[in-house]
Amino acid sequence: MLYGTGDGADRLIDSFEKRNIKIAGVFASDNFVRDRSFRGFKVLSYSEAKQAFGKMTIVLGFGTHDKAVIEHILSISKENDLYMPEVIEDNEGQVFDLENYYKHKDEIAFAYSLLADELSQRSFTSIINYRLSGKLEYLLDCQVEERESWKLLNINSKEVYVDCGAYNGDTIARFSSFTKEWKAIYAFEPDKKTFKKLEKNTDSLKNLFLYNAAVSNSVGQLPFFVGKGRGSKLGGTVMTPCLSIDSVLAGKEATILKFDTEGFEKEAIEGGKNTISTFKPKMILSSYHKGEDLWTLPKLVLALNKDYKFYLRNAPCLPYWDANYYIM
Repeated sequence: MLYGTGDGADRLIDSFEKRNIKIAGVFASDNFVRDRSFRGFKVLSYSEAKQAFGKMTIVLGFGTHDKAVIEHILSISKENDLYMPEVIEDNEGQVFDLENYYKHKDEIAFAYSLLADELSQRSFTSIINYRLSGKLEYLLDCQVEERESWKLLNINSKEVYVDCGAYNGDTIARFSSFTKEWKAIYAFEPDKKTFKKLEKNTDSLKNLFLYNAAVSNSVGQLPFFVGKGRGSKLGGTVMTPCLSIDSVLAGKEATILKFDTEGFEKEAIEGGKNTISTFKPKMILSSYHKGEDLWTLPKLVLALNKDYKFYLRNAPCLPYWDANYYIM
C-alpha cells in the first residue's frame, strides 16, 4: 500500500513500475482523502485501508517536518511494516542501492573519514543505512534540532553571512537570532514570488543585500523551474539571472556561507572558490538534494581549503531533507 498522493508518491510509483513492483492501493491522511483517485486507485483513508487489507506493507510517499505528522506515521508503523524507499537519483539516474553503494564505497569511506565527532559518524552511518533499507528507525536514531546544530558555528557580531537559497528569509531569521549585530548579510533567492516574501520578512534588517538571482559558478542567465513553495529549482524553461559568490563579494571577506540551492550546491561552491580558499568561511551545506551529495560535496570543499573540519547533523524530518554539513 502507498501512503501519500503527492510528487513523492508519483516518483515512487514510477520507480516501482520500472522494477515491476505492484501496489495494491493508495491511502492518505483523513483530511486529504476527499473522494478522489490517484494513479488509477481510489484514495482510501487509513481506517478504510485497514478494513480492506488488514496488516499491510506500507511505503511512505511524502516527506514532512511536522512533528504531529511524524508521530502519526510512527503510530501506523507500529501496526504495519512501513518503509520510505530512496527515490533520489544520482547524476547517472541511479537510486542508492547495494550496487550503487559498492560502486562508491571508497568515496563514501573517505567522506566518513573527514567527520570530526562521533555524532557526525553515527548520523552518516544512519543515513546510509536508511537509504539502503528504507527503515525510518535509522533516521530517528540521530536527529538533532537545527538550532542546536547552528551553535557549532559560534556566531558573533563580526559575521558576513552569505545565504545561497534564502527562500523567504527563514535562515536569515535563524542567523539573526544568534546575534543582533553583523557586518553584512548577502542573500540570494531566484524565485520572484518568494523573493518578495524575502524582502518583506527582512525589511527591518540593516546591512542587508538582497539579490533576486540564482547562485552558480558563472554570471548570466540559467533556466529555472517555478514550483510551489520550496519546489522551485534550476533546470526549467524560465530564464533567471545567476551570480557567483566571488563576483558579488569581489574579493571581500565572507565568514559564513549557507548553501541550500536545490541540487546546484556543487556549482554554487565552485562560484565561491576564491572566497573559500582565501577566507575559509564557516559553512552550512545541504547534503541531500542529489544522491551523491553526501560524499562528493565534502571532497569538493576540502579541495578548496584543506584545513576544514566537517560535522554532519540531521534535523527532525522524514526522510533526511535537513541533513547538513556544518564546516569550520
